[in-house]
Amino acid sequence: MWKPVSFLLLPLLLTGCVSYHWVHDHKGEAEMSQDRSDCASEARTRFPEKLVEYEVSHAYYAPEVSRCTTTRSSTLTTTPAAPGKPGTSTSTDQKEERVCQTTPGRWVPAVKAMRDVNSGRRSSHADSCFLQKGWRWEEVQQ
Repeated sequence: MWKPVSFLLLPLLLTGCVSYHWVHDHKGEAEMSQDRSDCASEARTRFPEKLVEYEVSHAYYAPEVSRCTTTRSSTLTTTPAAPGKPGTSTSTDQKEERVCQTTPGRWVPAVKAMRDVNSGRRSSHADSCFLQKGWRWEEVQQ
């Protein structure tokens, strides 16, 4: 039983962990941080934050809703005992009561939010700048 399972798991165990890192032929961590900061600053200058409003969900009319419950009750009538005879209890007068709770219809306004329409451009520009400075995204086996 273990041979087929171990045969299937073996390639996964041999693969190892793969991660990606920015690498440069002549620069180290300090220069990477400075280049990243310079590129981000340039990207913010070229593509400043531009917030626009957009609709997350449309306005709509929520109709009136009624929820009703029915309760049943009965009244217990007891006849007092006559001299020398036991008293009796009988159930009579069954009542049914219906209670409704109504929530009126209402207008539900649209839900709106803000987004930065330059976010993607800013990110692409910063990455392009970083690549132009000689950095590359490389797979590193661990």
